[in-house]
Amino acid sequence: HSFPTRRSSDLSWITDSSCGRVKVVPFQGFGKHNNVTEIVLQKIVVEWRYNSSLGFFSQMDKAGASFVERFPHWTRAPQQLVMNDKKKHRQLLLSHNRSHYASDGPINYPGEAEFAQKVIEEASKKLNINTFARMGIRIWHVAKEESSFESFVERLNSCFLHRSNALD
Repeated sequence: HSFPTRRSSDLSWITDSSCGRVKVVPFQGFGKHNNVTEIVLQKIVVEWRYNSSLGFFSQMDKAGASFVERFPHWTRAPQQLVMNDKKKHRQLLLSHNRSHYASDGPINYPGEAEFAQKVIEEASKKLNINTFARMGIRIWHVAKEESSFESFVERLNSCFLHRSNALD
């Protein structure tokens, strides 16, 4: 499935609570699996892709230098720059045809999404990226549960390792 090309200045969908085509529904519980007490946002990754250009490589180091305060740990490879903030568990990757921002949680979604939006806008401007070929956001959640580990394993086994007499 291809997505329409977006102008790099149109990033409002990242902080929009509806997240584009994804409908946000408040947590209602898991029905008979009601031991889940809370769902926590654990990780967010925003990736943007663009057409590669030769001018990117001369701008990548300059762009990276502007992020050193926010991402103090960095690794440079021939075609990419990976920058990390190990205390806040954040990563920024700049590559010749794609970049991504990732944050490990637990995460405050509106605040982290706003930070991601600022980073993407700033990186795109410094790299002279005017059009995105594709953008995506991936989100991981963790479900906290109050049951014992043994009962959790038993429930998983009954769901995923179902045995039938027909198989014996």
